[in-house]
Amino acid sequence: MNTNQENKKLVSIGMATRNHAPSIKYALNSLLSQTYPNFELIILDGASTDDTQKICEEFAEKDNRVRYIRKETNGGFINDFGNVLKEGKGEYFMWAADDDWWHPTFVEKMVHALENSKKHDVAMSHFSERRTFEYNPESVTNIFEHNYTNANNFDVYKKMIKAKVNPIFFHGLYRREALNKLYRRMIPNCIDGFTIFNCEAALATNFYSVPEVLYSKYKNPEPITARHEFIKKTYEAGFPQTKYLLTMLSWLLTSPNIPIYRKPFIIPPWLKLAYKNKRKIVNEFV
Repeated sequence: MNTNQENKKLVSIGMATRNHAPSIKYALNSLLSQTYPNFELIILDGASTDDTQKICEEFAEKDNRVRYIRKETNGGFINDFGNVLKEGKGEYFMWAADDDWWHPTFVEKMVHALENSKKHDVAMSHFSERRTFEYNPESVTNIFEHNYTNANNFDVYKKMIKAKVNPIFFHGLYRREALNKLYRRMIPNCIDGFTIFNCEAALATNFYSVPEVLYSKYKNPEPITARHEFIKKTYEAGFPQTKYLLTMLSWLLTSPNIPIYRKPFIIPPWLKLAYKNKRKIVNEFV
């Protein structure tokens, strides 16, 4: 599939992790089994207190494509996503979760898609969900497909804003220059910043859907408030739904990445979402 020219393009894979010793070795083995020959794997450890450091150092010692960076304080995963992005040197970049799985041809096929379609800035395959750290076809519970390659920005935005689709394109392969622009403001501090990020990306660039299941997400049984302290605090601070909707509107309207002529498209789907959640909003005030 790949031409020699494609093979020369460096891909940076950034993994922000903390205390995921039970899962990270499976994720690292999956990434290091990629058929694409030219990539770097950057692991940024946010002050893990379990065996994560030991595991990562062992991988870095065995494979010179792996670069392990340990921070002595936990800066939070949103900051660490930004920090590991800054470490990337490749023309392409992807964030890798420390409990997910990638088919060996994942990177190769995402690079091929972007190399052959210059108007797209991110490519992602269909994906599955599973309930075990180690990938096993029998552990797959759901398969999700998407078809955004030829969709216009407004139609993709309308799908993203509903938050009914997994924000999977956050973990797609990006042109690094485009991702640097999108993540310059990082992710907004609210109950669902990933959806807002995807909404901005949908209006700022074009998504390429690779029609194969090449990626599998671990379905964590813990509630998101137990996994992420900042989301828990957002709920505890009060008015989470109201703040989310207002943050979304402000974030998108002030985006330096969305062309001005697309910004009028932001408001109608947002109003529809606000109306749909009117009871939740009212309940926050009574």
